[in-house]
Amino acid sequence: MYNIREKLPIPFEHGDAWMTKDEGNQISKYVMNKHYLEVGTYHGYSLYRAFGRAKSITCVDHKKFPYPTSLGNSIKYLKMKSQKALKYLEDNFYEIILIDGCHTMPTILDDISGYWNKLKKNGYMMIHDYDIDGWDVKKAVNIFFKKEPEFIIDSLICFKKDE
Repeated sequence: MYNIREKLPIPFEHGDAWMTKDEGNQISKYVMNKHYLEVGTYHGYSLYRAFGRAKSITCVDHKKFPYPTSLGNSIKYLKMKSQKALKYLEDNFYEIILIDGCHTMPTILDDISGYWNKLKKNGYMMIHDYDIDGWDVKKAVNIFFKKEPEFIIDSLICFKKDE
């Protein structure tokens, strides 16, 4: 069996400083055989954790894809702003969504509320950088979610869609 993860370069110039090992491990665990959507790819650490594990991978980012173009066939990559991408994505389809795009209001709140509709019932929305001082992520999460999270690991928080 071909393992795409063995063919990928580790894309980080500064190690995995933007996501802790525990956060990455949690993503790896949750994406197994699931339809995975990532909003905000940056250097691709969390995306790397999904390769070879997720049933399907869709990424939304307005920047250049962080991996060689030849790997683009294995994922759907929408190079555009997160709010524009919403109209190209199916509602109630994804089982795991990671929000790690813009960290300022109102964009982070718009991402959480807009992408919540893309999540299937019993799916999980993870939001990265929840506990970073000076960013609006925690404020947006606390405005949108009125329930306890499934987990918080370092700066990664997760909510299950029950309805």
